[in-house]
Amino acid sequence: ATELGWFDPDDDKLLDFTATYSDGEYSHQFYSGRRSWGVYSMFAPSLQLEADYVEWRISKPYPFAAKPDKKLSVTDVANAMRSYYEGTDFSQAGETSGINLAGGPFRTPDHVAGGNSTPFENLNGDGDTGNWERTIGLYRTSDSYITQSRGWLEDAHGGIIWFGPYAAPYSVFVPFAAGMKSLPHATLGNHMRLDKKTLFWAFRYLGNYVQNKYEAMMGEVTAFQQHAMQRSLELQASIDSLMNGGESSDSVLELYSANANKVLEETWEFSDHLMFKFADGQVHATPTDVQYGTSTPPRKYSVKGVTTKEAPIVDQPGYRTEWLEKVGFLDGPPPPPNCEDLDWQCGHAPSSSSVSNSGLRSESTKDDASNNASTQAWIVYIQGKERALRSNTVTCDAVGDVAAAVKKCSPRSMQKNVQHVLSVSPVQPNGGGQKETGRV
Repeated sequence: ATELGWFDPDDDKLLDFTATYSDGEYSHQFYSGRRSWGVYSMFAPSLQLEADYVEWRISKPYPFAAKPDKKLSVTDVANAMRSYYEGTDFSQAGETSGINLAGGPFRTPDHVAGGNSTPFENLNGDGDTGNWERTIGLYRTSDSYITQSRGWLEDAHGGIIWFGPYAAPYSVFVPFAAGMKSLPHATLGNHMRLDKKTLFWAFRYLGNYVQNKYEAMMGEVTAFQQHAMQRSLELQASIDSLMNGGESSDSVLELYSANANKVLEETWEFSDHLMFKFADGQVHATPTDVQYGTSTPPRKYSVKGVTTKEAPIVDQPGYRTEWLEKVGFLDGPPPPPNCEDLDWQCGHAPSSSSVSNSGLRSESTKDDASNNASTQAWIVYIQGKERALRSNTVTCDAVGDVAAAVKKCSPRSMQKNVQHVLSVSPVQPNGGGQKETGRV
């Protein structure tokens, strides 16, 4: 810098490395600075730093370092690595976010930029190409890590790196000691080659599948991460105790490799669990005595084939109303026309004891036995639906069109083994029309 004339060593000012060597922010105005603000706002909110600034090198908006408002744990730092500014004006998902439509129906904070396929040059007449906030926990991260220096211990196990392959929101930070002479194969994954024996690809699978139902799945992902972190912290304390007691460092430190392989194995089991539980827009119940269940208890049916207890498919949450409104769901195909509005040309009035000679789905009279049978079957079907709706006698767990017609059923309020018999009299001519009766 001195040789190039960028810095005068005789000046009283210190060399500003960023201002001297950096080209400034790229992609957008707050590309790196927002991340700095995010960390300071979490760990030292007392500083009350502003989120906006004019230009990174000129404004110098944030200090080089600051003391946290309270002592931090490894878990605190791991959580910061996963931040998408939740709870702030810049949140990329959730209740405080103003761009939830961008996250799809399940509000993922991972927003893929258009890139070369969808340029927005001159969108506003000024060359604005559009941008997302760059979160701290970014989906396209190759790895992140936390270094832990514990000077009161021997170097071999006092220095720890908590390694998180792939994006931190979906990874587990796994500890390794400075004194280890080798690392397991599980640490070697990368973007360019699929290898299911690596943590990188286990976490990448998990992170990509979670996008399908982010809000519903992330609670389980967080619990999985917390469980793995707690086990690693307990292992770390155990290894420290063994090392302080004079145990051989080589054999003891290898326990960290075994832990990493255990995390790898459990991550695949956990992903299988999520695949089963959240497949096809449903939420399946899994056994409570199995950590990562991939089955449901068998259903129980009555002699009529109706589910007699709550189905293991406990929920079909669907999409949020506001998202459906925005994406045009309400502009989709309308429901079928009402037969009453069409003067019953498409069927018969279920409350009527006689039917006009217009017949079923036609204005022509249906006289032959085959058409009479079809007409009668239609009458039975319509009346069955209407009676189910009026008497509310079909259980909520029943399947089929009649069950769909019953909108007010209560699973606990209905008798389970009541027999419903629908009887219809033979078709008789009646002044050119058809007379039918039905009873339950």
